[in-house]
Amino acid sequence: MDFKRFPSPLRFLTVMLAPLLFTPGAIALEFPDTSGGGAPRGGSVGGGVRGSSTCIIPQNGLSLMALRPIEPDNYVGQTASDTPTMFFYVPKTEAELAEFVLIDRQGNDVYTEKLELSKDGGLVKVTMNLPEAMGNSTEYTWLFALICNPSDRTIDESIQGQIQHVTLDPTVMADLEEAQAQEDLLKQAEVLADAKIWYDSVAIAAQLRDLDTQPWESLLKSVGLDKLTQTPMLFLERITGNP
Repeated sequence: MDFKRFPSPLRFLTVMLAPLLFTPGAIALEFPDTSGGGAPRGGSVGGGVRGSSTCIIPQNGLSLMALRPIEPDNYVGQTASDTPTMFFYVPKTEAELAEFVLIDRQGNDVYTEKLELSKDGGLVKVTMNLPEAMGNSTEYTWLFALICNPSDRTIDESIQGQIQHVTLDPTVMADLEEAQAQEDLLKQAEVLADAKIWYDSVAIAAQLRDLDTQPWESLLKSVGLDKLTQTPMLFLERITGNP
């Protein structure tokens, strides 16, 4: 469409599906305030929906949005993973396809993925199997679009924002490795949240959701996403992607 990796000991984020130690309700998972001034969180997710709303079916006052802190509007979420995961809320739509694009500072598409949409609204997960490592401390632009009409991409409903890859502080890395050694996913999510690594902490919370909804709900509420805590996860077929 026109439009550093973890050191090897920390590859746990790509292999977290194995049975792990978990104590329901042990930790209230919260993300530090991102508003800058401690102001009450509220409003809509920044980035803005672009398009003519031709294929979105209004529901509960929610529009297409990324799961990330809603303040500030230009919030740049961080990841320390080699395979970052992002979540998007997709309202009921007549669109049959969605497209995710990751763009570097030179304007090159470094990752693209198309998904076959469900008619129902829900949360969509995109895991980036990147062809090469993201540059450390480098910001990338992401774009997520509902393809309302494949013959006319100018009417796509789309949102965009930034994601930054970072290297973890040695103390954070040590705490994370300790939680990994204990096979404690909830503790891993807490360590990452405390370090303000949003995308990796929410990815772990999503995996814990089937065992206990409390970490997921408390994390989303802490960043102003209260209305999405009960939203179902959609498991969509990946049509195309790279590599």
